Amino acid sequence: MVVAYALAQGMLQYCYPAIDFGLRHIGARLIAVQPLAGSRIVEKVQKQRGLMALVVLPLLVLYALSVKATAELPIFLIGLSAAGCLYAASLDWVAWGKERFRLYGLGRALPSLSILACALLWWNSRAIVWWLLAGNVVGNTLQALIFLIWWKEEKPLEDKATHPLEIRDALAFRRTSIFGLVWLSNIAFNSIDSTMLGSMSNIREVGLYAVAYWLVN
Repeated sequence: MVVAYALAQGMLQYCYPAIDFGLRHIGARLIAVQPLAGSRIVEKVQKQRGLMALVVLPLLVLYALSVKATAELPIFLIGLSAAGCLYAASLDWVAWGKERFRLYGLGRALPSLSILACALLWWNSRAIVWWLLAGNVVGNTLQALIFLIWWKEEKPLEDKATHPLEIRDALAFRRTSIFGLVWLSNIAFNSIDSTMLGSMSNIREVGLYAVAYWLVN
């Protein structure tokens, strides 16, 4: 269980910034300075985040298949990767840009709270990792639905404040990618060792290293 959880957490650490890739930061800023163009900004950002999720998921699947473990572990890792990619549907960055920080904080906490609830309810089950996967799916789905419902009530009626070219230029890949590269580089600096160990060594060593690393932290 420790090995599955450690590898899954490592994969999710790469999943979220790869999907955002700077889009949430610039998108939140655009929402803050051009609130009347919110619908157009959300449409553009979410389209790009969805495309990034389609690029990231196959890479995560390839990594999961490279892990030297039992036949069930890659299936679990692939399932968790797919659940993590549900994050692409979340509009949490919109709440951040509109300074709805309480909603933003509670929404962001939902996946973790859902996983924790499943861990507490089924901590003695042999299939606990699958319950953790279910918690991740439920948490990410609830997060996406809550922000979507909120945005349907919140989005502005007027949507002509910003020219489409201005939004397109602000969200151009050459501008957003620097945020994504910096975030991914920081994560790689902190976790590339355990990620490499997952595909190069056996599951016992991965588990021992993960526990030792958490204790040091």
